[in-house]
This record gives sequence, structure tokens and C-alpha cells, in this order.
Amino acid sequence: MKYNTTYLSVPIFDLDWLTLPIENDNDYNGLLLSGGGGSTKSGVKNQIQIMRETSKGGDKYEAVQQLETDSDSNSRLCSGVSSGEINSHSSICVTIVNLCRIYKVSTKSNSNEEQNVNKTNNNDNNSSKSNNNNNQLYFTQVGEFVADFATEASVNCSIIIPSGMIITGGDDSICRIWDVDTSNKNWEITLSVELKGHTGPIMALSLHSALPILATASKDGSCKVWNLRTEQILFNIPPLDGNAGLPSTVSSPSNTPTKNSIECRGCAFTKNGTSLITIQSPRRGSASLILWSFEDSGISNDKNASIEVNPVPIRVVVASKVPAIKLAVSEDSDFIAVGISDGSISIFNGSTLKKISTKILFDLPVTGLKFSPVSNILAACSADRKCVVTKISTPYSTIFVLFFIIISILLVSFLLYISFYTFSIHLNFTLKDKEL
Repeated sequence: MKYNTTYLSVPIFDLDWLTLPIENDNDYNGLLLSGGGGSTKSGVKNQIQIMRETSKGGDKYEAVQQLETDSDSNSRLCSGVSSGEINSHSSICVTIVNLCRIYKVSTKSNSNEEQNVNKTNNNDNNSSKSNNNNNQLYFTQVGEFVADFATEASVNCSIIIPSGMIITGGDDSICRIWDVDTSNKNWEITLSVELKGHTGPIMALSLHSALPILATASKDGSCKVWNLRTEQILFNIPPLDGNAGLPSTVSSPSNTPTKNSIECRGCAFTKNGTSLITIQSPRRGSASLILWSFEDSGISNDKNASIEVNPVPIRVVVASKVPAIKLAVSEDSDFIAVGISDGSISIFNGSTLKKISTKILFDLPVTGLKFSPVSNILAACSADRKCVVTKISTPYSTIFVLFFIIISILLVSFLLYISFYTFSIHLNFTLKDKEL
């Protein structure tokens, strides 16, 4: 696999993909990266870096814009970002410590007033290129709300829901669901639901693709699966403790740490909704990647049916020999990526959990990890100011390509041989005719 590295101007703490429809059915495919230096004393402005693909469907991206998140009176770390549609409005949710700030995103400027709200600066080297290629994005701040209330609080994760909701999780261990009213110029954001049950900071969220089921991963070591209709816990996945609680067909790594030291740092439903993947990691030592099956849990797509969930762990593997921090699953569920504290990325087969590759890409721990929603392109970032993008392929794909090349060479060689043989026969007959 080829890893394309971009060096950015600020430390990066999170990322997400952004896809916008533009003219001629040519979607804007880009990356949003949140970062900065925190306070004004650092001299590094807090911002969202925007990167765009250099060629359609490729895995090379370049920085084309910056969205500054500092205000005239305040400068706080821009630590997270998520994107999606809210009531048909393309939007991003930017995490600024305990705040969530909502921007509406467009490829066209609607008014002078909108331009003033943007606070968007193009990089000097790319500004003319961005404008000529219609790369310019326009950001309008439409709302802001406090989403976490712990002492020295921080929002660690967020999800945008198209129906008009935002889900957040943070240091106060409460998952909150917010209703977003987009009918006015300034969107009204109100707290709708609080999901209480964790005893440690919430680090990751995952929403089921078809059912009102939410998974939350926490530093308390557990992953909880919630029924959003009843606002109750459907199932609690406790910290892994050796072989405890695992069926006889599943073997747990012998060096799995005890449950008292484990943190659950990631969770993700597969696209088809039949599996859940979690990463359980100690503060020191090896991390475990676990595949949970939902196939025999009575899940129904009938909205009026009751939801019964009883995840069964079917595979457990050692994800890394040091703590793992981030988890990502490809859109087709073929690949799982794990971001590790030593700056490396490991890729696993989505069904067997067999490790495909591991490579150290960063000088510091991985802070952001996401697969593209439209392809098996993986993006990762770190506070060492690097962003890495790569296209994931299976070893079978490589073998197939090599096989195709070999067959092509053999075919060309055969055709050349036939041509040379035919030419030789023709030349031989010509010489005989001349002799006669």
C-alpha cells in the first residue's frame, strides 16, 4: 500500500470526510482536520484545515483552505469535527473544548453577510488554484452550544443525524442527543435526551445503519448499546477479562489485560448492521480487537417491533502490543483500521480479523482515523502535523493484478511468436519461389 503524507501547519487532533454535490454531478470530496495550539500564547491559531483530492477517485489530497475557529476574545483548542446533513443542509459540527459550533457549508456564496461570517483563509500557494477549480467552500456559523459539563470538560465525539439531531459524548460520561431546528437563520439547538450509564469519559459513538440503536465506548472499559426509542440500555459489553464470558469457540489472547485496567476506546457497527466491532485497550500493554455478532439477536427492521440485542463475541485478536486509540471500519465492512499510541496504523480483514498490514506513520499517537464513505480510502492524522491518506486493497487484489500482468505478458509473447512464425514461413516460401 502507498501512503501519501501531507505536512500541515498545525497539530491535528481529529478528522472527518466531507462530500458535497456541485455542478455537473462532480461531487466535492474532501477532508476536514481540526487542530491548533490551544491558547493565544502558543502562537498557533485554532482552525479547521480543508483538504481536497487532487484527482477524481484518487488517494492524494492537498490543503486548500483554513477555517479559523478563534474569536476576537477567545482562543481555545479546536479538538474535533464531524460532518453530515441536517434537514438537507450540509453541515459540520466543530468541537471547541466543551462547545459544539455548527457551520452550514456551501460551494456558493449567497451574500456578503455570509462571506463575513466565514472567516476562511486560503493558503497562499493554493488560493488561485482553489478559485479556478471551484474548490472554495463557504462556512456560515448557525449555532453554538455547551455539550459537556464536567470540570475542565471536553467533547470527545459527535455524530450528525440527517433528520435534525446531533449526538455528543464527552468527559462527563453522559451521551446527549440534541434537536436542531433549522427554520431560522440562527439554528435553535435544544437538549432532547441524556443517556446516563457510563462512569468514565465517552470516547466513541456509532449509530446502527437501519435501527434506532446507538453504541457508546467509554474509558470505564464498557461499550453500551442503547435503544433510542426507550432511551434504555439494551446490552452492556463489559471489559474483557481473559476468557471470561466468551463462548468455547472463541479464544482470547493469553496476554489480555485484566478488566480493571481496560478502556474501551472505539466501537463501530458494520454497514449491514449484523456486527459490532470494539477495541478494548489498557493504559499499558496489549489491546484487543473484538468482533460481536448480532445475527441471532432478534433484530427486526419493523419500526413497531421490540428490539432485542444480545451480542455474541465470535472473534478476539491482539490488535497491538501497546494501547490502541482509534477504530475505523470501511463502508463495505471489508477492512478494519486501528490507530495505535506508537503512531502506527494496523489494517485487519473485516470478517476474519486477520491482520493485513502494520506501519508506523506518525511520530506521535494517532489522533484521527476515518474511512471514506464512498471508497476504501483511509485517512489518519496526528499531533505531529501530518495527515496520511492511503487506498486499502486486499492481498488477493494484488495477486489478481500480478496474475493479469503475467497472463498479458504471456499472451503478447504468444502473439509475437505466432507473428514471427508466420513471417518466417512466408519468407521461406518467397525464397523458394525465387529459386525456382
